[in-house]
Amino acid sequence: MLDLTDERLSTWIGATVENATVTLALPVDAPAPTGEGVSLYLLSFANCPPPRTNERPPLQILLRYLVTTWAATPQKAHQLLGDLAFAAMGVSEFSIDLDPLPAETWLALKLVPRPAFMLSLPVRQERPKARVEYVRSALSVKTEPMSQLIGRVVGPGDLPIVGARVEITGLQLFNYTDANGQFRFLGLPGMSGKRDIRILAKGRQFDVTVDASKPVVIQFEPV
Repeated sequence: MLDLTDERLSTWIGATVENATVTLALPVDAPAPTGEGVSLYLLSFANCPPPRTNERPPLQILLRYLVTTWAATPQKAHQLLGDLAFAAMGVSEFSIDLDPLPAETWLALKLVPRPAFMLSLPVRQERPKARVEYVRSALSVKTEPMSQLIGRVVGPGDLPIVGARVEITGLQLFNYTDANGQFRFLGLPGMSGKRDIRILAKGRQFDVTVDASKPVVIQFEPV
């Protein structure tokens, strides 16, 4: 599955910047490669919330590629990188991160820092439908107290985190924050009290325990 994603991205790059060599290897400093080319190096995996669906959601991960370029002149290498960045912005499934790569990452890769960006896209694996067991005994109905959980997810500067997946650990319940970073769970089993919450946003995960007896504000602090 990952090899198909590598091939797809390599083909897309080849169609975007003609006559450029595409490699999945780590960029190199010396000896300097000849011609023009693009290094598409798979740097890391990240968590990726599955899409909303009434079916059993697929397994999903986010692939994060380090994109760099080379050419006979710095100007041409910069042009190639800019063309790729703008083209990636036009593909709805792609997301790019233009923040500079930390110096310690370049040091770990044993490379001289250079212009680059991160290109991310999700890869999904469908799961077989869950087997449905027939009911073979009389239905027994038990009533339980019900409660709710209302809150907001905010980031640095108390800015709302939009579209974050909020899960109630252990209950297999989830929701997504709105434009104000708000989420709401109604009709939860059990009395109000401590709830273990998991936040998935921006390719990161954050677990926290909250007091569900009142509206909560969760400061998103991914580790």
